[in-house]
Amino acid sequence: MVGAARMSDEPPKNEDALQLATQKLIDSPQQENANMQVTRQPSPGTLNGQRALTTYPRNDSPTGGMDADMLVTVLRPQGLVYFVGVAPEKEFANFSAAFDAILDSLRFK
Repeated sequence: MVGAARMSDEPPKNEDALQLATQKLIDSPQQENANMQVTRQPSPGTLNGQRALTTYPRNDSPTGGMDADMLVTVLRPQGLVYFVGVAPEKEFANFSAAFDAILDSLRFK
């Protein structure tokens, strides 16, 4: 499963704005799902020429077991834009290339 959305809160206006907005995005579901864990801290990169962070959370799957997520965040003038790729944890490596291809196809205006 892949999803994309925009966080409507006003983004912070400082050097750490992307990191702070990403952490706020992660904190919200963690409060509701105590089993959600970040398995790798955010790593910097780019998405369509924009500064981005990629984070890898994991959480309970609605079908049982655990899901692995790939969360990519980009701070745009309109707010935080984020993309989430979700797959069963044991099969995540099989989906990784598809998630990357989807992200490579994105264009910001």
